[in-house]
Amino acid sequence: RQCGRLDESISHYESIIENYPDERDAYLELLELAHQLQDSKRIARYSARFQRRFGVPPPSSFTTPEA
Repeated sequence: RQCGRLDESISHYESIIENYPDERDAYLELLELAHQLQDSKRIARYSARFQRRFGVPPPSSFTTPEA
């Protein structure tokens, strides 16, 4: 059940990023959710998009999956 809510939240933040690409917090929230899900593909994709958009990598706490 919680996984479904996380997926819903991810969709929400992806929509925000599509409509408001300069919304830094949406990237960070999305990376936090991907981190919680240990979704390394999504972490890599949105870390790269964050870096392209803002010129710096996201904080490392958002890009390293939990062990």
